[in-house]
Amino acid sequence: MQPSRLIALLNQQRAIVYIGLATFLFTLGQGTAIPIVPLYGNEVGLTAAQIGGLVAAFAGARVFTNVPSAMASDRIGRKWVLIAGGLFAATGNLLTATSDDLYLLMAYRFIAGIGSGAFITVAIAATADLSSPENRARLMSFYQWSFIAGITLGPTVGGVVAEFLGIEWPFYFVGIFSTMSAIWTLVMVPETRVRQSGGASQDGLADERPTAPPGSALTSDGREAGFAQFRFMLTGSFLLIMLIFIGVFFTRGGALFNLLPLIARNDLGLSETGVGVMQTVPAVASLLVLPLVGAISDRYGRKSIIVPGMGLFVLCLAILGYGSAVWLFGIGMFLYGIAQGMQGPVPVAYVSDLSPANKQAMAQGMARTQGDIALMGGAYMLGAISDTFGNAEALLGTALAMGVIMVIFLLFARETAQRRRAAAPTGIAR
Repeated sequence: MQPSRLIALLNQQRAIVYIGLATFLFTLGQGTAIPIVPLYGNEVGLTAAQIGGLVAAFAGARVFTNVPSAMASDRIGRKWVLIAGGLFAATGNLLTATSDDLYLLMAYRFIAGIGSGAFITVAIAATADLSSPENRARLMSFYQWSFIAGITLGPTVGGVVAEFLGIEWPFYFVGIFSTMSAIWTLVMVPETRVRQSGGASQDGLADERPTAPPGSALTSDGREAGFAQFRFMLTGSFLLIMLIFIGVFFTRGGALFNLLPLIARNDLGLSETGVGVMQTVPAVASLLVLPLVGAISDRYGRKSIIVPGMGLFVLCLAILGYGSAVWLFGIGMFLYGIAQGMQGPVPVAYVSDLSPANKQAMAQGMARTQGDIALMGGAYMLGAISDTFGNAEALLGTALAMGVIMVIFLLFARETAQRRRAAAPTGIAR
């Protein structure tokens, strides 16, 4: 997609820009903490598995927050849940800086995770509110660009602050950035919640969703009631995209958030600043590919990005598992970032493709819940495998699992973007 066309699209959708700026501030704080959590745990004498417990506490909070925050945003609006998410994240990170006790740290990371789950889930839903079938992946790519831009700068900020001010100081910075995000949202971000009387999808994929059987309970306006309205989440393609979320988040929690910072510091001998810079490499790589993946996905289909992205995860994890030199580790991190950029907006767009317009927040919350369960499990499991067998075995085993998921999705998942064009959708363009 040409830059002028993207600028014109964003000029029509200025609310996306405001959401992107709020997201940038929020993830700048999140990124600041990424390399510091394992280093802080290492500093206070925690094992890799215990550090994984800190990551798991953060992810566990998101597991319990994603869907309720989506439901709350459907009731009271996206804006107020975004503000609450920023304030919870600020509180949890400020408290983290005050403790060196494992259980208190887990509690504080849990609070921070509540904020993260609420903000990110609802920011994605707000972006989906403003998208149409024809521009969805591109707008999701802009949102993801804002997300990754904060993550890009954050680790370097965290590393520099930790080295020159102290290992606990980055968490104070996270609190400041999260509060700034909440204030920006209050002042600038409009309400985007979709109010529709029907549950019809915008995407023309009705044949893939179970229809209501005779005798199903309906609401007064003719919609399905109770659990029947969520039956689209039981379709084959929805379950398969959940498998992609599980694989990507498992890798993120176990490798990027836990093992890789420890490898950089303990095996490669990098300083806190060096670890922060190395954690910035994947984010830079993601930023480079994000302008392309949305346009490619909208034109050639979601699987054209999702499947190669999974294959790239397999390659980079193998390199990171075997690499013993800083330059090789850097190459692996760069490839990880490309894979992460490919698997950021497009799976989210795939979920949106399969979801009715008035169930976007719920669908995205469910997808992130599945991912966060995997992130929580990956953080602890890979930490435990590393403690028992070594870092290489943990990373190579993960690479094998990602390869299996890639093949399953390639063979059995349906292509939604191409079907959308063939079906000539009539959904409302927002």
